[in-house]
Amino acid sequence: MNMWRDERGVAMLVALAMMLMISLLGVSAVQMSSTDMTITENYQQDVRSFYLAEGGIEHAYGVLRDTSTWRAGLSGYQAGGGDYDVTVTDVATKPALGDTVVFVSVATRSGAQSSVEVKFAPTRPFRWAAFADDRMDLNGNTYTDSYNSDSGTYAATKLLSGGDVGSNGYVDITGTAKINGDAGSASAGQLAIGGAAVVSGDTTTTAPMQVFDPVTTADIAFAKANNTAPGGLSGTYTFNPGNKSLRVSPSNTLTLASGIYYFSSMDISGNIVIAPGATVKIYIDGDIQ
Repeated sequence: MNMWRDERGVAMLVALAMMLMISLLGVSAVQMSSTDMTITENYQQDVRSFYLAEGGIEHAYGVLRDTSTWRAGLSGYQAGGGDYDVTVTDVATKPALGDTVVFVSVATRSGAQSSVEVKFAPTRPFRWAAFADDRMDLNGNTYTDSYNSDSGTYAATKLLSGGDVGSNGYVDITGTAKINGDAGSASAGQLAIGGAAVVSGDTTTTAPMQVFDPVTTADIAFAKANNTAPGGLSGTYTFNPGNKSLRVSPSNTLTLASGIYYFSSMDISGNIVIAPGATVKIYIDGDIQ
């Protein structure tokens, strides 16, 4: 028996199979490329909508900076191929906010949407209740706290926080001192808390070193020449006009009116009060007890 084999059609089948595989790979590559382009486009629109929302925050902040009582918000502002709305919330609708104002900016661009929330609060005019360059000793019934002087009286806005104390050097807190805030030193191992003293906030001996403008001899000379004492002093106190020393005994209160004061030393066992609305600056080239 003779067997006839004709393989001339096999080559065509192989070629067709390879063409099919190449076509499938090409289609897959096109689909992947299209998907990547879509992902990239979506990402770009997300980023653009985010920056647009940040632009809305900047816009609203500019308005608030010019008009501190502005709370109307922004609606439908168009920019950069999209639009944004900004809502403003403050203590009037959320009492817990206090002095804080909250902006929420929502921006839309080409179907992408981003939201940015920012809280604005006034900066604290005083970083510390008390700070010493070299050493601070807080003992007896020393007490610190803070209050919002632009929002009401001390009694109405007192906070058991924010009364921070610190020093570039040693800090010694003893007796029954009560610090409603943080206590820190910029020198390792130079913070001591003893007796019944309490610090409600954080304590550290790795606080950053503080650098203050120097008080020059010219500053002291100017304060001496323009001393508001004793004219600006009222209450119960002892002021020596000869050496310019000041003493306030226990249970007594001294009130200071606006002005520049110079004292050679201060011994305060009682209370010092700043008159309402007064601006007081005190220069001293001796000790404060």
